[in-house]
Amino acid sequence: MFLSVFVLPRAEIFLKNRYTHFEIHLELKNKTDLAEFVTVLRNLGLTVADIESNLAYANSGLYVYTIALSIYKKELRQFKIHKEIIESLATLPFVSFIEEIVL
Repeated sequence: MFLSVFVLPRAEIFLKNRYTHFEIHLELKNKTDLAEFVTVLRNLGLTVADIESNLAYANSGLYVYTIALSIYKKELRQFKIHKEIIESLATLPFVSFIEEIVL
């Protein structure tokens, strides 16, 4: 019982943060900033697997996307967790909001 209550949840968090694939919810201030955002992702060592536009926000003035990412640089896989990557992307001037989608 101790194992299932204390050890397994911590192991799950550790493994989830080290997994090379994850999805983000992204809100941009301008539609044209998506190309620049993708360029930043590629320069960081991330591969964009899929980009979906969220039509629920069509008339809100925000441009909302769901992006599936993969980490391909070995250095990024070893030293960065998803939270740190997302925090660094949130500092970009054209990003209104960004978060990881937890399945």
